[in-house]
Amino acid sequence: MENQLVELAKVRKTESRGAEKNIAVWKLIAIAVLIGVATWSIINCKLTPWRCASKEKRVYDTVMAIAMITFGACE
Repeated sequence: MENQLVELAKVRKTESRGAEKNIAVWKLIAIAVLIGVATWSIINCKLTPWRCASKEKRVYDTVMAIAMITFGACE
């Protein structure tokens, strides 16, 4: 246990704080939501003959904005 605490303290003092080897799960979820909603929005609102309503487009944009804020702002 003491060796692990020493190792943790050593890693935390480095410039990257040991974060270069892992990505937080919530960041992966935010990326997946962003890619999924963006793809669905493009397919549904741009490529199909039936365009989505402006209210539906605003919902897609809001979900993508929340995913971008979650991914970018929460470090």
